Amino acid sequence: FMVLHALNRVDPKNYVEAVEELRDGTHRTSWRYASPQTEAQHLALMQNESTANSADVNMQFSISNAVEDSSRSTAQFAAEATQWAQSSSVSKETDDPDGKSIREEAVTSAGMIAMRDGDADLRAANREWARDVFTDALLLEENSVHRFRRGLRFNPIAIAFAGMVYMLRDHSPLEEVRAILEIAARENPAATHGFAATAAVLADVDERLLRSVLRCAFSACVRPHRRRDIGEDEAAAHSERAHVRAHAAIDAEMAWLAGLGSEPNWPAFADEEPLPRHGIRLPGGKQELDPTPVVSRRKEEYTDHQAAALWLGAVAGLADVKKRPWLRDLARAYSPWTTMANGAGLKAGEDVDHKPLEWNAAYFDIVAKCLPGAALSEADELALDPITSLPDEAFFDAIELFLRSVDNIYFNDNTITESEAARIRSTLAQRLINSRGWQRLATSRSTSVETHIGPAVAIFLFNNYHSFNLAPPKSYLLEKGIDQLGAFLPEIESLILAAPCPFVAILTLDLFEVSPRGEHLPLLLAGAKAWLDHMPDHTEFWIDHGGGRRFCVLIDAIRHQEPAAFTLSTPQRRDLDTLLAALIRVGVAEASQLEVNLGMMPG
Repeated sequence: FMVLHALNRVDPKNYVEAVEELRDGTHRTSWRYASPQTEAQHLALMQNESTANSADVNMQFSISNAVEDSSRSTAQFAAEATQWAQSSSVSKETDDPDGKSIREEAVTSAGMIAMRDGDADLRAANREWARDVFTDALLLEENSVHRFRRGLRFNPIAIAFAGMVYMLRDHSPLEEVRAILEIAARENPAATHGFAATAAVLADVDERLLRSVLRCAFSACVRPHRRRDIGEDEAAAHSERAHVRAHAAIDAEMAWLAGLGSEPNWPAFADEEPLPRHGIRLPGGKQELDPTPVVSRRKEEYTDHQAAALWLGAVAGLADVKKRPWLRDLARAYSPWTTMANGAGLKAGEDVDHKPLEWNAAYFDIVAKCLPGAALSEADELALDPITSLPDEAFFDAIELFLRSVDNIYFNDNTITESEAARIRSTLAQRLINSRGWQRLATSRSTSVETHIGPAVAIFLFNNYHSFNLAPPKSYLLEKGIDQLGAFLPEIESLILAAPCPFVAILTLDLFEVSPRGEHLPLLLAGAKAWLDHMPDHTEFWIDHGGGRRFCVLIDAIRHQEPAAFTLSTPQRRDLDTLLAALIRVGVAEASQLEVNLGMMPG
């Protein structure tokens, strides 16, 4: 074609005269190439095919964008997507496996969008087609990436699960409910992301379905170990036992939903034997020997806590304990397993090997959300007693997760009282102070901090801090949150005075820089005195890290708000003058300027 096109280009007969109007209004005559009839027909066929392909690709992109963002979809778009998915051009064979996979996912997505966004007529007319599309998608093999990548996009199993949930809004026959429970009871946790997207829909259809899906999923999370020291028959028996257990869970749920049986219990997880983690001993170092040898007994089954965490995390947005009191039953049921898996029973200085990190994040968030309305004894049973029973490092990790969620429900949701929030922090702070890590931190003059205790201490001072992140700590409270800080000031002051080290000092400055207030003045003065007593010549903190400058800026901001607190007759003024003199000796230039500003104040 290109050879013929080149020959046509050099043939003068294929050029036509054209008149072109220029910008100045004059005209210019030129010659332009015009394809002969055979070439024009050939190009027209290619253009038509290209246009069809472009429309096909554009529809796939539009469907993919609308999967997770319903604002990109309408009832009309749902109808167009359904028509495209059912067209003959979509079903044509292709030699490109990637292209085929993308097209199949787009068809599954179109079915879900039809059930989610289509009008009643569209949903009714295409219900059977959509069910067949979802069934095909559920036959795909497990992809481990679905454990880590959130959302529906590129996850046909999650899309199919969501589509089947949307189908229940119009009609919820028991066989379709059972199909959803069977997906939840699979080993493949890919459907968790579909569950996260449709949990509110399930609750609207039948509130009990949330519990049923979770129990079936948790039952499937108990799995046989893949062991090399057993024969094929024994391995098959272990797998069959897990399969039978999962189907028994489904049968029990279906009987309850049909009104033929009582509500099933939360399935038990496989027992976890906490084993202490042994670190690397450097040559010449001391090693504490435990006279009791640790014997690891390999269980026949284990709990896939990563998959369980995905299912539990999917209902975090609906974790309203007043509306769903069964959440407390869930938290109570899995409290023993969680504490044991995190090392309950080990010595305070030991750390458990292979903690269930993902499960911890989801579980302790749910536990915090179970606190509103709980009695003091119930809050202790659900949260404080189990958390404080953990060895030090597991305790540090747990309170970072738990307190962050408690702060969210106190500062943002306002669902627990100020006194209860303060009591929780006080109880956990006492356990923190009694830890070996805190004792080491209290005498430290280093600006660095141990990996596990750093984020935990930061949470007590309302800061975000990640040990492996180069970013400095930063307070997560806004100015409105500082308004609600009054009840926590005594506990904050006790922590500051108990560990007057650079790390705690930096966290303290981060917190009060959000919005300095007059009520913070006594605490800041007491803290600065403790810091100067502990590290009077620590120029790395006072100068390099700006500790002295930041303290002076805070005090000056409070001076402008409440000048009466800085008159010569007040005890605070005398304490401040002493502190400024010490800071000037260290070399903090801002202390000299603040001293001048104070000297110019009347009275």
